Amino acid sequence: MHSIKIALSRYGWFTAGVLLNAFGVALITKAALGTSPISSLPYVLSLRFPVTLGQFTF
Repeated sequence: MHSIKIALSRYGWFTAGVLLNAFGVALITKAALGTSPISSLPYVLSLRFPVTLGQFTF
C-alpha cells in the first residue's frame, strides 16, 4: 500500500511538471520570444492543425 502511494505521488508530480513545461513553452511562443528547436515541431503542427501548441507539446 505504501509503494502504491509513492508511485501515485510520483506520477502526479511528473504530470504536473509536464503540464507546467507545456504551458511555459506556449506562453513563451505567444509572447513572441521565439521557440527552441525542440518546440519548433509542435509550433508548426499547431499552425496547421486545430490542436493548440500546449497540447502538441504535452
